Amino acid sequence: MKALMCIVGAALFGAALFVPAARAAADKPDGVIASGKHQTDGVTLEITELQRTDDGFLKVSFRFRNANDKPVLLYGGGPALASADAFKLMNTLNYVDPKTRLIYGMVRDDNGKGLPACSRVWKDGITAPANGVTPTYWAKLAGPDDGVQKVTFYFKDVEPIESVELPAKK
Repeated sequence: MKALMCIVGAALFGAALFVPAARAAADKPDGVIASGKHQTDGVTLEITELQRTDDGFLKVSFRFRNANDKPVLLYGGGPALASADAFKLMNTLNYVDPKTRLIYGMVRDDNGKGLPACSRVWKDGITAPANGVTPTYWAKLAGPDDGVQKVTFYFKDVEPIESVELPAKK
């Protein structure tokens, strides 16, 4: 009897884990590949495009969705120190191949400067409008090794976005 109860309990627990994941996939807005919760209540980061580029990099496009009734300043912009938030966002953006545990980050030149990224982030910062979405931002990251199919993305102040399927290599 105890064995039967354990089997039934395990089946119910497994079903409980599966249902929210299925629901989450069904609740994604059109054009969203994956999403993660921002540390600000009611704000979600949405990955809208992943593209393996001809130059061997991975282009990631993303935006923020705000479910709050007021705008939310997520990352400051503007001159000097005010743009430090946006700098941290783009320079901490990376993804990890869970099989090899390799970290792929922002493409950089010989001087360590991140290249290329959406310049609006540096200039304007990112403010999520009330009950709306930000413009779409983008960055190029080091290209994944052959055979990498799923990765985990890490954005500043956003929970890890796991098991994101990468597009096939061209």
